[in-house]
Amino acid sequence: MSFDIKDYYRNDIQPFNAHDRSSQIVPLALMGAALLIGCGTGTGSTSTSKEASAQIPSPSQASGNFAIVLTPIQVSSVDGNTIIDYSFHEVTSGAFDGARDGTGRLVSHADGTFEALDCGTYVGSFREVASGTAELCVVALGAGASIHGTFILGNGGGGLTGIQGGGDFEGSATASLAFSGTYSGQVLFQ
Repeated sequence: MSFDIKDYYRNDIQPFNAHDRSSQIVPLALMGAALLIGCGTGTGSTSTSKEASAQIPSPSQASGNFAIVLTPIQVSSVDGNTIIDYSFHEVTSGAFDGARDGTGRLVSHADGTFEALDCGTYVGSFREVASGTAELCVVALGAGASIHGTFILGNGGGGLTGIQGGGDFEGSATASLAFSGTYSGQVLFQ
């Protein structure tokens, strides 16, 4: 069975529950854990644990910079929370050198805190060696101008076929609905 980020994002995470922030983070954290341990990527063979451990690829460290701009599609208000459905364009450098485009949702609260969830298609390279596409999803939390969160990626194509990984990021607002910062994580190819 294959794990598909797009189907999970469309069917299980939306819409946000503006009152329960944990309901937005836990499903994505579980999805990230499934990707990192290779959920559904087994060959179905029965091998000894010594043989299996010899087949497990080693993760590579990944770090770099990002800059993202959100473009509102629809803005609404529910119980004092502002909900912004948006499209985005993100540029990355470092281990990942490329761009990501997609859609997401940001929920802003009266106390100045916010959270966002988005998924998009990354087009670019990993360590200037493998070039292709991958699905990359982000959960972000913030207060004021600061932002931090987690990302996961998988479903690679081209030179990124078999890529799985995830990590953390932090940054700050550079303009209204624009952020930049740094990311770090681990990536492996299966």
